[in-house]
Amino acid sequence: IHAGVTMETGMMTVTATLTAISIMDPCHGTLYPKIMDIEEGGKILTTKLVIYDDATKGDNYAVLTNVDTSVEVDIGCIRLVFLNKFVGDILGFLNKFLDGMQEQLNKAKELAAEYSKDVAQKLQERAPRVSLNVKMKAPVIIVPQNSKSKNALVADFGSLSVQNSFSKAGESENKIPFVLDKMVVELTSLKMSRAVIGKKLAIENESLILEPVTITVSITRNLSAALFTEVPAIDITGVMKSVSAKLSQKDFSQIMTTLNENLTEGQVQIPHSTEVALGELTDKEVMESHVIPPPLSRQPSEELTCKLKFNFEIESLSATLYIGKEDLMAQRSDKAALGKVELQVIAVSGKQMSDESMEVKVILKDTVLDDSRQHKVNGINSPDIITRMIQRSKSRLSEEGSSNMIDVSFKQDCSKDSNVDVRVNSLYICVCLDYLMSLGDFFTKGMPQTDRGEVVKQETKPSKTQKKVKEDLPPPPSNCMDIVVKIEKPEIILIEDQLNPNCNCLVLDMEVIFKMKIHPESQDMSANVRDLQIFSCVFSKRRSVQAQILNPCEISFYSKTPYGKGAHMDIATSDLILNISPATIKTMSGISAALAAKPGSEDETSKYTVPVDLWEVKKLHETDFWFLKTGEEVELEPEEILDELIEEETRAEQLIAKIPTMVIKIEGGVGKRTVPLLIVEASFSGEVKDWSSKLNVESTLKLEVAYYNEKLSVWEPLLEPVVEDGKMKRWELGLEVMMNDDLPPPPDEDGDSVDIVLPPPKMTVTVFSHEEIQLTMSKTCLEVLQNLGKSFGDAYMLVEPSEKAGEIISPFCVQNQTGLEIVMKLDNSFEMPQDADNFKVKMTPDRRLELWNKKKGLSRKASVIKAAQEGDEKKFIFQIEQFNATREVTVKRAEKRLYQINHKSYPGDIWSVIVNTETPIGHKILSIQSMVQIKNHFEIPVEVFYKDDVNVKSCGVVAPEANFGVPLQAVYTPGGEFLFKPVYENYQVSKETVSWRGAENLGTVQLACQGESGHSAFYISVRAEIEKVYFDVGDTMSAKSFIFHLSPTVILHNLLPYPISFQLEGTEEHTTLQKGKNTALLNACVGKSNVEIVIPIYEGKEWIGHRSITNDLPELSMLTFEAYEGAQQVTQNLGLHCKKNDGCMDISVYSPYWMVNKTGQDLYYKASDGEDFTTHCHDNLDIVMFSFKQKTLFSTKKKASLKIATSEWSDKFSLDTVGSSGDVQCKSTKKQTFSVSYFFYIPYVSECC
Repeated sequence: IHAGVTMETGMMTVTATLTAISIMDPCHGTLYPKIMDIEEGGKILTTKLVIYDDATKGDNYAVLTNVDTSVEVDIGCIRLVFLNKFVGDILGFLNKFLDGMQEQLNKAKELAAEYSKDVAQKLQERAPRVSLNVKMKAPVIIVPQNSKSKNALVADFGSLSVQNSFSKAGESENKIPFVLDKMVVELTSLKMSRAVIGKKLAIENESLILEPVTITVSITRNLSAALFTEVPAIDITGVMKSVSAKLSQKDFSQIMTTLNENLTEGQVQIPHSTEVALGELTDKEVMESHVIPPPLSRQPSEELTCKLKFNFEIESLSATLYIGKEDLMAQRSDKAALGKVELQVIAVSGKQMSDESMEVKVILKDTVLDDSRQHKVNGINSPDIITRMIQRSKSRLSEEGSSNMIDVSFKQDCSKDSNVDVRVNSLYICVCLDYLMSLGDFFTKGMPQTDRGEVVKQETKPSKTQKKVKEDLPPPPSNCMDIVVKIEKPEIILIEDQLNPNCNCLVLDMEVIFKMKIHPESQDMSANVRDLQIFSCVFSKRRSVQAQILNPCEISFYSKTPYGKGAHMDIATSDLILNISPATIKTMSGISAALAAKPGSEDETSKYTVPVDLWEVKKLHETDFWFLKTGEEVELEPEEILDELIEEETRAEQLIAKIPTMVIKIEGGVGKRTVPLLIVEASFSGEVKDWSSKLNVESTLKLEVAYYNEKLSVWEPLLEPVVEDGKMKRWELGLEVMMNDDLPPPPDEDGDSVDIVLPPPKMTVTVFSHEEIQLTMSKTCLEVLQNLGKSFGDAYMLVEPSEKAGEIISPFCVQNQTGLEIVMKLDNSFEMPQDADNFKVKMTPDRRLELWNKKKGLSRKASVIKAAQEGDEKKFIFQIEQFNATREVTVKRAEKRLYQINHKSYPGDIWSVIVNTETPIGHKILSIQSMVQIKNHFEIPVEVFYKDDVNVKSCGVVAPEANFGVPLQAVYTPGGEFLFKPVYENYQVSKETVSWRGAENLGTVQLACQGESGHSAFYISVRAEIEKVYFDVGDTMSAKSFIFHLSPTVILHNLLPYPISFQLEGTEEHTTLQKGKNTALLNACVGKSNVEIVIPIYEGKEWIGHRSITNDLPELSMLTFEAYEGAQQVTQNLGLHCKKNDGCMDISVYSPYWMVNKTGQDLYYKASDGEDFTTHCHDNLDIVMFSFKQKTLFSTKKKASLKIATSEWSDKFSLDTVGSSGDVQCKSTKKQTFSVSYFFYIPYVSECC
């Protein structure tokens, strides 16, 4: 140390230089003997202090360049090693001297407090000026993993500079200037890294964790605060630029390992001399510890001034996570990035007034979380995948204007009463369970691995000197605090697949308001969850199409806790309507599929090595198992036993919960709609008392269950309601739970009794009902439950449905299929469409009008099931202005009614329309159509034509598997004839016609649509169906409706285990049909066409079979396939099944038996009706088709023989019984016997093994 003092006129200069300082650790074996050191060639401290005499006295005070003291400090870089073991040793050593110094320290504190008061009073008017110029290389702190490890965390605090200047803010009436002291503190190049430490604390390898950061703090002090109050006494402003951290899994593991090993190394228990045994406290001391001091009286100041003002801002705070165990390197690999989280614009501002009142505001502009995994986006267009997990909701910003994500406001008045207001706005959270699992793995796998060892149970013995003291209540708060938290409509989305923007997702929407008031007398809490709803949708279309799962509802909570008493809580909800469908279950199953363990994802560190001597006998005294150790006995005094038996004081706790109506709709998928098939309607009320002492629960559940009978379009009860005094009510179920006192068992009066006397139970649970439960189980109910079980089972197993469910449908729909413009007058219970005028809507031909009820939600006292059972009757009036015809329609159940209109045509036909009411499970469709319908059973659209007096005109196109209502002008022609053609340009309209006038005698006809040059004719099978319907008035089905079914003439099914190809005679190319598939033979004419069926590859040969398609094909017949093995012709007999449906013939090619060889030997099969045999090689893993001759195949006595390699043929065994099994013995020439087991499964699969 070098120091010097220079005395000059009017000033004194003090200089000091510290060239070296070090702290050594004398412990043997440590890698860090120097705990503190400085950089080589550097000086640790250089100071220069100049004190000026009378520099600011008198008129010199107005000269701002004059200062009382000038301080210049230059500090070099200090390197510190933090070892908790060394710090603990130092503290343990110093602790021995603290007891004697405590009294002297207390006296010094009192003297310092008195002196500071005097100094503060002298500085009120004129504060001394001190000029600062501090340049400091901030210390580098090295935190090793432990004292013997080179791995360490390095915190480099960069460079620190402190400078100040003085400015004039005004002057007093006495011309005394108001001086402001502006100080700028700047910390640059602050960083943190993971490193390997070499000799002399040199860094060998380093990887940055925290990139260099710059912090700037500006402090303005009002040196004339007592006179000049326009500027705060202290004004602090801090700015931090972007802070970026990059953390790999190895970095995180190193940090946690360092905290674990460094902080626990060499820990010792430091004795505390001031510890007082609990038994030494007197009752008086216990009571005095909870005496509340009276609040200090504060006199209001004459003028309220700002004492402190501060404002801090962080522009950006981000952290990027990397997976894998990377070596130390300066650059991170983007391919290993896991995610990036960024907090944008964090600001804290506030001020404190002279009366101790305070106001603080905290804002967070935005929070962004991105999924940065590269392996999830390879080969996929990046803009299409979902990578943004958290951000401000852009849609909510457009609705509510720009706002911060989080706003926090804290206010405190002069009496220390405070208010806290927290608002969370525009929050968007996209939850991907796969990504959450990856984040969880990052932290769990990064945790340090602990040694596997036995856990020794340590029981704490109560000291005999410790006396059990009854816990006293904590003192009540002396001030009031109000807390308000509001979360405004967060957008929480649970997605199924982040790689597919069109994936299914679940969306949670709600608004939360929480209020809490803490007063000396009581504590009140209230929470409201408004507009809580859950719906499923497609992620990219979540703004438009939504399927409701939980209808909008409200949940309210209120609690009041008087001081010293128990809480009184109340939970209430609005009507809860829950819609559960297979589509919802499928979405949830798809979402939860990410939670399943992935193959190969098991961490290597989780593998456990089995000890070599696991099964060897060991002696007990050589083991150290905790469960073999003898526990120490604990003696209890009599008064301690009595204390334990003292009954706990009840605090009058109470919780009341009530759900007025809870409706659970179990829905099934029907086409593209989900409709309720089972409804559970219930209400719940319950009360819980004294849960912390003597629990008592009373609750009641009122229940009603119904299922939908689609055939009758009504809801029928599954759980019957109870009839009481002629009124219907729900069946009730009660639950009571009661905690009993701990009592000893009653004495056994009969000493010779063998019965065991048990003490009363600690808890009694009673479930009861005063009414009998009545379940009505019908065949329809069983079908509904079976269909629901299959739908939900398929959804859980992620089986794709034939059509996607989840579309929201309207309760009513009106369709105009008359071909004329009509006017509909709607019931006033509907929400009117936009084009409605005085309840009237003009409907053009083919228009579909969706109608919604005005009534929304549930009535508190109404029953959904009862309302559904009673039905919802609606009335419509339709008007055909062209004929001045007006008719009224009542819609209640599924039916068809014929209405005549005021128009006649040749040859005297009175025009009529049919109003067809369909009720497909909760959805009523009203179709106004003619009495002629056409049903298309083709997989291609078909165009319909009609004949008028002169020409053939088109009247519409029938979509595949759809109904088409023929327009009225096409029905009422002189002949009533129709023609058809497929929607292909290379086919003509059929020459033959069908007429609805002769439909009763039509039966089934085959129409030919001739092809253009080079194309065969297209054949359509037309079948007429006559349906009886009601007239507009009456209950007798005396009117008629005509339906023409258009079907392919022949459908070919391939039931073989191999693909086939076929070609109709007259066509050009073969068509391939895969195994298990079917296709329509559009060019087949029954009675004329021949078909060639080919098995392209079976046993290395091509097999060809022919068959004529005639009307007299038997239901079961044989189809012989031929092939050539060299020049020799071989045959294979297979089965042909023909089924004649209404207007269509189904032809199926099948093999009666499929043989699977699992013996590993060559097998040979021979039918009992011939000498030919079939070879099945041991290396042939495919199925071999086996059959009999036609006479034997369709008999009941089918037998076969088997031989293995060179063995003899076995005895004949039966192939008639499906599901049977047995053994076949094959004897060889070497006097060996082979035993082969066989099993027969449906559909006639024989498996030999």
